[in-house]
Amino acid sequence: MSLRFEPYRWRGGEEWMAVRGPAAGPRVMIVPPLFEENNFTRATLTAMVIDLAAHGIGTWLIDLPGTGESAISLDMVGWEDWRAAVAAAAEVIGRPHILSLRGGALLDDAATAASRLRVAPAGGATLLRQMERAQAIGDREAGRGPPDPAAATVDLIGYAIDRALVAAMRAATVAAVPCELREMPFTGPGVAPWRKAEPTPDAAFAAMLASDLAEWVTRCGG
Repeated sequence: MSLRFEPYRWRGGEEWMAVRGPAAGPRVMIVPPLFEENNFTRATLTAMVIDLAAHGIGTWLIDLPGTGESAISLDMVGWEDWRAAVAAAAEVIGRPHILSLRGGALLDDAATAASRLRVAPAGGATLLRQMERAQAIGDREAGRGPPDPAAATVDLIGYAIDRALVAAMRAATVAAVPCELREMPFTGPGVAPWRKAEPTPDAAFAAMLASDLAEWVTRCGG
C-alpha cells in the first residue's frame, strides 16, 4: 500500500499522520519516541509499517506538535500539548490499537485505545539524563560554559526545549492503563535502533515487531 498523509486537529492547530495499509480492518496508531530517538527509529518504523500493511493492518504514524513536519516550533510546545495531540489523533483514527516506543509510552495513556503495546518504555527522567549527558560532553569538547539558568529554554543535543516541558517530562512516568496492555523490551539481535551511532534501519527488528504486533492486534480482536 502506498504512503499517504492525513491531518488531525488538536487544540493548538493541525498536525499530520503518515498512513499505510488498508483503511478498513485493524488500525494501529504509532506514538514515536521523543527527540533524537525519534530520528533514529524513523527508518525502522517505516520498514515495520510496510510489513504490517502486508498483514492487512493499517498504520497511522503521528507527528507530535513541534516535531516532524509540524509548523509549530518545539520551544512553544508543552507536555500537555503532546498529550492533547495524542488524544486527538486517536479520536480521528477511531479507537485504534496503539504502539508506543520509548518516550512515546509516556503519552499513550492520554488516548482512548483498543489496546496498547509498549516497546522498551522509558521514564522521562531517564531520557533527560541521557540527553543531558550527551549535551555536557558536547559542551566540554566545544569549550562552552554552563547553560544560562535564566534562559527560557534548555538546549539539549540540538533541541531548544521550554523549561516547563523539561520539568514535566522529568516528572513523567509510564502510566498503568485499564485496558489491555503489553510491554516488551528490546531483545536484539544487535543494538536497539535508538542507540545506534547512525539512524539506519533495522530490518530484522522491524520484521519481528511487525509480526508480534500483528499477532497482538489479532488476539485483541482486530
